[in-house]
Amino acid sequence: MKKVFQQLITIILLFNVLSANPDKMIGLEAPRVMLFKYDEDTYFKSKNYIDKQYLIYSFWATWCSPCMKEMPHLFKIMEDLDSNKYKLLLINVQEERKDIKEKFLSKFENKHTILLDIYGMTYEKYSSTEEKSDLTLTLPLTVVVDKKGKIIYHHTGYTSGDEKKLKAFLDDLK
Repeated sequence: MKKVFQQLITIILLFNVLSANPDKMIGLEAPRVMLFKYDEDTYFKSKNYIDKQYLIYSFWATWCSPCMKEMPHLFKIMEDLDSNKYKLLLINVQEERKDIKEKFLSKFENKHTILLDIYGMTYEKYSSTEEKSDLTLTLPLTVVVDKKGKIIYHHTGYTSGDEKKLKAFLDDLK
């Protein structure tokens, strides 16, 4: 029964990856983000960054193995970029602070802003799928928003080499 359930989940996730159309997101005005910061008692507001920085959103969860594999690559990319021009925001989807602390911060340094998307509503706005159920979260999701507030990059999932494509894309913005 467990194997059948795992296969069903895999099929659902694969269907979502294949049916997602990131191209329909490119060029759209990015939904405003106002999320609570993990380590502060303040909100992050994307409107404060319009005309100032490119925003790189990485939607992730601690249970997502590809998310955890992608993180070191995102951190390395950010080391090579001008922090006055680019801002990486790690948007945790539907997890509690204790899980982030135990399963993420125990492995990675907290160098970038972690935002809490507790109900997954921001993820839903940025996802190119129409599904709204927990079973259809397709992570990681990486989105780049330009200084005018438009989505210019939208990528779901992570396989080795994706970081090179993202890096090349960001380098072209320089």
